[in-house]
Amino acid sequence: MDGTRILVVGQGGREHAIVRALHDSPEHPRLYVAPGSAGMEDVAERVPLAGSDAAGIAAWSRRNSIDLVVIGPEAPLQLGLADQLRASGIATVGPGSLGAKLETSKRYAKELLSRLGLPTARFRVAESPEAAEAALSEFDLPVVIKADGLAAGKGVVIATTRDEALATIDVWMRRRVLGDAGAALILEECLTGEEASLLALTDGERWVLFPPARITSGSATVTPDRTPAAWASSRRRARRPARRPPRSRAA
Repeated sequence: MDGTRILVVGQGGREHAIVRALHDSPEHPRLYVAPGSAGMEDVAERVPLAGSDAAGIAAWSRRNSIDLVVIGPEAPLQLGLADQLRASGIATVGPGSLGAKLETSKRYAKELLSRLGLPTARFRVAESPEAAEAALSEFDLPVVIKADGLAAGKGVVIATTRDEALATIDVWMRRRVLGDAGAALILEECLTGEEASLLALTDGERWVLFPPARITSGSATVTPDRTPAAWASSRRRARRPARRPPRSRAA
């Protein structure tokens, strides 16, 4: 069991990229992936455990002296996998279930941004199809409609006509094609302009920025934007230390 032993949880392209980057790192750790895919077998040993099996992954990690677990998908985070691993004393990259709500619940994320006074597009939350249809009149077209929960990449529509917006509400809320993910919808003003993703790695007190990334025009390839101006802009917009939710007055 010499060397660092790392388990990556997931089986998609994101996890494949993580596994490959870890494999090519100077430390060259011993890598495992659960459940992984056939395309990862040349760089990591596959573990026959689903990401949703939090108890199984935590037990396997303890038995195999795993030093670090990196969780890729949102669903295991929502189920509390990171919480269970940390409770077992295993270092973990990935937020606990509460922190993961920023990604797993669009309603939670938007309402938190609003409560903290952070910039975000104007929005309304609707818990019924009738409420969603009524809220449409408050927005110009196009309007962005988002399912509150995880929807495997299918929970966002930019409706360019009222008919398209009404059809989306009907399919998601009345026909429930997204299941519980579409039980509540967020209607949001459509913002245009340059878009980039900026991620930070944090332990709750310290943070490190990843390079900004954006999708280039006409391509689905995400490319790092490493220009000095981009970095300077990113760092000016980042807040140090991270703001915490306001305490209840009763606290």
